[in-house]
Amino acid sequence: MKKLLLCCLPLYIMTYAPWGQAAEPSAGQTWNDLLQQAHHLKQFGESTLKQLSPAQADQLYEDYGRVIDKLHHDFNNVDIHFLHDHFSYYDYNEKTETYTPKPEIIARQQQLAAVGFEYQDAGEGMAVIKPQADYYPTIFMPYLSPAYRDYAFIYAAQAKEQAVMDGGLLIGFQELGGRIAAWEGYLRTYPDSKWKQEVQCRIAAYQTIFLTGLDNSPLFEENNKLSPDVAQTWQDFVLRYPDSPTTGYIKQIQAQRGKSKMLATAVKLLQAQDNALCEKLNYE
Repeated sequence: MKKLLLCCLPLYIMTYAPWGQAAEPSAGQTWNDLLQQAHHLKQFGESTLKQLSPAQADQLYEDYGRVIDKLHHDFNNVDIHFLHDHFSYYDYNEKTETYTPKPEIIARQQQLAAVGFEYQDAGEGMAVIKPQADYYPTIFMPYLSPAYRDYAFIYAAQAKEQAVMDGGLLIGFQELGGRIAAWEGYLRTYPDSKWKQEVQCRIAAYQTIFLTGLDNSPLFEENNKLSPDVAQTWQDFVLRYPDSPTTGYIKQIQAQRGKSKMLATAVKLLQAQDNALCEKLNYE
């Protein structure tokens, strides 16, 4: 039975998500068509996983990734009107400084939530449609092999809060350091993971922010001295994760004097990493 189900997965997935095509909704594809596809896909996964081995569940997890990528691209193409000026569909209360969604957005939020998707703030008044952070763990967690299960768990935990928006860090440098350490720990546990390249690139992206800052979240104050908060965050990281590769970078940067030399050292260390494939991957 397991062998039969596994052989049929590609056929089902091809039926509902021809992801090899350009990221455009199929001709005549509507919002309701996509909701139905997402609903059927979720049902299929939930019913099928109970009959699969961990290795087969891992393969289905990968197939889902490709399908969900296609679905979320299609959702975003079909729903352009509601995405480009998203916050015009909210009422703003000046006293409480809060936004309340209007009925038409509430209805779409509920429809998306029912199939595991949601609107996410993209900055500058816009939004995107993506899977909910716990989409994969909710469906897959009990059935995956340890390496896939831990990957899904870390990814979902970090996806609950967006890291960067509008050139600024949303989560704080302490939380960012924790994200780096979580992925470094994953690679120590699973050095030959299927997700090794992606995890390395995710670490590199986070390290770049952690060690060089962002336009709207700089490491240095106006007097060109390292921010006390950043200095404390780095020190906490070094003490908590003495064996982390990032700790080695921090120590080399701290050995320099002055903003220019510290940033130059950080850039040099980051550029020395072999991350040629990272530009092809996308991170939140």
